[in-house]
Amino acid sequence: MALAILSACGVVAVVWLAAIDPRATVKKTGAPASFSDLAADPIPDEKNAAAALDSALPLLEKQSVRVADLLGELGGAPLDPSQLEEARALLAKEAAALEAVLGASRRADYATLLTADEMADMQRVLDSASYARPAMRLLSLASRTRLAEGEVQAAVDTTIAALRLYNLFAREPFLIGRLLANAMQRSAVGNAAVLAASGKLSHAQAEQLTKAVLPLADRSSMADALRSERVMALYQLSTWPLPTRVWERGPLLRRFEEAIDLAEQPLDEVVAAIQKPPAATRGMLGRLTDPALKSFFEAEIQTATQAEAVIEKLRDADPGG
Repeated sequence: MALAILSACGVVAVVWLAAIDPRATVKKTGAPASFSDLAADPIPDEKNAAAALDSALPLLEKQSVRVADLLGELGGAPLDPSQLEEARALLAKEAAALEAVLGASRRADYATLLTADEMADMQRVLDSASYARPAMRLLSLASRTRLAEGEVQAAVDTTIAALRLYNLFAREPFLIGRLLANAMQRSAVGNAAVLAASGKLSHAQAEQLTKAVLPLADRSSMADALRSERVMALYQLSTWPLPTRVWERGPLLRRFEEAIDLAEQPLDEVVAAIQKPPAATRGMLGRLTDPALKSFFEAEIQTATQAEAVIEKLRDADPGG
């Protein structure tokens, strides 16, 4: 009798703990449920693009604001002579940083440098991605400058290096890293579009760029990105008062379950779901009540759409050059 009572108490305790901490529910599915599940297995620094970018951060932090300003002025237009002169001067000043970023793109792998303890610190998570935008701007300016100089293969190589680096960076956990990766990928796709429109690509160069851009049309890793973000959401939930945790655990889990389910569908179905008016959709995700999830899906769709459009432009590009 006493044993039965103890067993019953044990079951109640397990259920109660699951109610307090829904990570137990997620853990049962085999998905990551804690920061320790997301911490990357260590790889040698000489193979890790994240380590190379982190080492380049002191150089990237000194980047002239004029790099961003000049790119903003250019849009999709070619550099005029005065802009080309300024771009050359900027790249000469940023030569060490550019070489460091290109070196990072040649690394064989990518593993986040965030430890499990650091993942709980949102400021540390944000700081860990601080090299993303200056690296993106530098590679973009380099590609545009090489094209204006007539160094078409160098421009192609720089754009391909950017695409490789940005695809590696997309392995950073949490949506902030994924959103930055999307912005970086679209920047490189924009440079590929400029190259396609230049009329200077050879057939072989157009094929090189097509091969590099093609993976961006595949967003099948969206579900894994959401599973990682759920870990952060569950951690944040665990810091709330007990009544709030019990009240919010169900909606939070459902929201991510629906998001992950949608992310595993073909991209055209994701597009259709996002575009439906709120009254015509089902579930919390369907109503898009979470701005972060909505931004995530919109960014993924935008990247894939731009990649597909550039692939078509590259296929139609003049093979002369």
